[in-house]
Amino acid sequence: MAYAPSEPFILTGGCFCKAIRYTINVPQREDRPILPGAVDTRLPPLPGQHKHDDDRRSQPRVPTTFPLIGFDHCSDCRHAAGTVVQAWCISPHSWVEWTVLPLHKNDAGEGDVAKPAIHLTTLEACASDGKSSVCHETYISHYKSSRDVTRSFCSRCGTTLTYYFERPASSPISPLIDITMGSLDEESLEKIHPERQVWWDSGIGWMKGIMTWGDGGVMRHAKGTLMDEIASG
Repeated sequence: MAYAPSEPFILTGGCFCKAIRYTINVPQREDRPILPGAVDTRLPPLPGQHKHDDDRRSQPRVPTTFPLIGFDHCSDCRHAAGTVVQAWCISPHSWVEWTVLPLHKNDAGEGDVAKPAIHLTTLEACASDGKSSVCHETYISHYKSSRDVTRSFCSRCGTTLTYYFERPASSPISPLIDITMGSLDEESLEKIHPERQVWWDSGIGWMKGIMTWGDGGVMRHAKGTLMDEIASG
């Protein structure tokens, strides 16, 4: 068992209003690059197994390859997305293709527009210099949150989409793109599973408690109304 299929697979997703769509083409495991210097990834317990910390440390490990899938407790990402903890799917930029709708002055913010979609590479869509290309004619907007970091989102519906770090030319790692897991389609989310949590020391205490011990039995409701409660167990 692993956190992602060993055979080639495709993940799809996009923003809430569907003005921006992307496809992540993941090759077979043998062709996925290894992250230099990373500790090996611990394989998850088999279904039905519950491991204590000491047992988990003895789980088999494999080299850490892309895509990297995990939770991010970084305070910058928490505030940028407006969520208590962010979750990312991190891939080489060349794996991802983008299809975006052009801006339309009469667009009411719902559905597609009449103009044909524009196809972009990840660097065209998400890097800071993407503004100089056709990107400025689409609903992809950028925010440069620091000197080397560009975040992208949909200017029509506001969905947070990516985090792009401009690595120096001397970096042994090719350009990567972090894509918000919440923007993945549901069927794609079922194909993968978080394998780690990063920026743990920056996390909110009660959220780290939930991540470690569970929700402590807080009330659960099937939908947004509070008229009935799901029985625990």
